[in-house]
Amino acid sequence: ARLGMAMMATTRALALALVVLCVAGAGARSVGSAPPLGASSAGRGTSRLPLLVANARGGGGGGSTALRERPSARTSEPTASGHGLDFRGAPWFVLKCAYFSALDAMLLGYDIGVISGVIVFIRERFKLSTHETEVFASAINSAAIFGSLGAGWLSDRCGRKSTLFLSSTFFTLGSAVMAAAMTFRTLLIGRLLQGIGIGAGLLVAPMFISELSPPQYRGSLVTLSEVSLSLGILLAYVAN
Repeated sequence: ARLGMAMMATTRALALALVVLCVAGAGARSVGSAPPLGASSAGRGTSRLPLLVANARGGGGGGSTALRERPSARTSEPTASGHGLDFRGAPWFVLKCAYFSALDAMLLGYDIGVISGVIVFIRERFKLSTHETEVFASAINSAAIFGSLGAGWLSDRCGRKSTLFLSSTFFTLGSAVMAAAMTFRTLLIGRLLQGIGIGAGLLVAPMFISELSPPQYRGSLVTLSEVSLSLGILLAYVAN
């Protein structure tokens, strides 16, 4: 029981540390991307900082100079027209990739919710003690930490799609091992394999979606991961 509580406490502490790091990184990026002092915000179509451009028509060294306004980069980027999760106008290929990538988050949500109903039958079938029940329930979260730690390096080496495929393979393999398990040790191994696959997928899927999506749809499409996580929990409780 103490080991199970220690594993859960370690998982929560690491999750809290990751949240703090993400918030700190987002704050640093927002400070670094702030406009410089004196920059005008009135104009949206063009920038108010003039560029001094030499007039080539004059020739030689006596050419006159003229002030020309530099067009802003905002004019080349379309803006989002809707509120909330608005996918209107998004490319169909991008939508399909985002939906299938978000399925990994749905699997984690489903596994989190369904274990509350399944653990009763597993405990009776394998004659698990309280300590073994706690270890089995928390094993997926502990394994997800190691899966997410290795997924960043692997995605840089092999690519995002290959890492997503590998995470799905781990989850499928873990499910097959758990379905064929006859002992608690085999059942725990399948649970750990599932956790590694889920942890890797949760790290790579939002990254893959953000890199694939156009700027005006990026926020809505990346949010699909969180929505899929909640939907997976809902489906699990309906199944229970």
